[in-house]
Amino acid sequence: MRSYEARCISSNHRVAKPDRGVCEICGGAVGFAYSDAGDRWPLSADPSMWRYWQWLPVESPEQIVTLGEGGTPLLPLRLTRDHDIFVKDETRNPTGSHKDRALSVAISRCLALGKRSSIVVSAGSTGLSHAAYCARAGITSLVAIAASTDPRRVYPLVALGSRVIRIDADIDAIIKKVDEISRSRGLFHSTTSRRSNPFQTEAAKTVAYEIASTLEKLPDIVVVPVGGGGTIAGLWRGFCELRDKRLIEQCPQLVGFVPERYDALAAAFKAGLASFEEFNALPYTADAPTLMPKLAHAHPPDGLEALEAVRASGGRFCVVTDRDAEEGQTELATHFGHYVELSSGGALAAVRSVVDGLGRGRRATIVVLLCGAGLRETFVDYDRHPLSEERSSLADLEASIFTVLARAKADEESQAG
Repeated sequence: MRSYEARCISSNHRVAKPDRGVCEICGGAVGFAYSDAGDRWPLSADPSMWRYWQWLPVESPEQIVTLGEGGTPLLPLRLTRDHDIFVKDETRNPTGSHKDRALSVAISRCLALGKRSSIVVSAGSTGLSHAAYCARAGITSLVAIAASTDPRRVYPLVALGSRVIRIDADIDAIIKKVDEISRSRGLFHSTTSRRSNPFQTEAAKTVAYEIASTLEKLPDIVVVPVGGGGTIAGLWRGFCELRDKRLIEQCPQLVGFVPERYDALAAAFKAGLASFEEFNALPYTADAPTLMPKLAHAHPPDGLEALEAVRASGGRFCVVTDRDAEEGQTELATHFGHYVELSSGGALAAVRSVVDGLGRGRRATIVVLLCGAGLRETFVDYDRHPLSEERSSLADLEASIFTVLARAKADEESQAG
């Protein structure tokens, strides 16, 4: 039932051993071509991303390892009357992150190869997804983390059965080293960068498929938080495939947002950099403090592909601050009911930057990805803002209730003013 073939992105050579992550002939990155996936939307009752399995690099539906990822809601965000804004709520995935899509594909490939273990490098979200899908598949999960990773972020991985190795190095250096070890020792590597695992890169396309098949009008702009770069690059491939199949007429612009202390992609975009050497020569440290650790890559491993995608779409990158992330997280939660992690909290600042750039007279449809659930990161928020509670005796409860309601009303009036 196989409907895909591995191809070198640079030379279009057929790649015989795609799990090595590079073309055997020229060392280029590995991509995929699909032969019989058809040019119509799949007719399937499957609500998950796997309704598109023929457009993904799997041998057959029987080999899929799934927890029901994908099929996440697209909900209106009434931020302004001048534009139609929607959130693609990826926090609804099984472990609360868009990474579940990638790890479902990766572990499906791992199981198809008959491997009994998988290793991943993670700052949090990828490791949690990896732990869950390895548990689902009945294989060993090994997670390599940076020395600075908060142990409270690691605990859920251990609860799901993962073995964790803490390494005294930054995340990008660890990815590179695990790539080398995996290739030399035959380990299955599931880290969400193309050279680590080209199969998982295809999963992000399904977000584009779902956006296009849900909205009556394709969005003009899609806003995406960017860490390693693979998600925004995958979205672009997904939209391009739909355009090539004539299922959509044109692709939306992509706007990626990055943390202010890890804005190599924004700098490279502005400077017009296009080579690996130029990009990696940018003077960025790997340990600058940020409240958005999930986006903290000094030199994102899929950065060049992300740059190419954003340029081709006619989009751009914007930079968000820690304060943007904090204020956005609060506003999304208290005004719209979306409790997201800080790495997605910068979404509102990015959307407002996009809206400001549109000027008057143009009504746009904008979709913004919310990629990580705040419930997984409650300890971070509690450390910053310890719980504030009203205490009362049972006898004084009635008075306490109306005191709290009066304060809430005063706060609302103050904000409205």
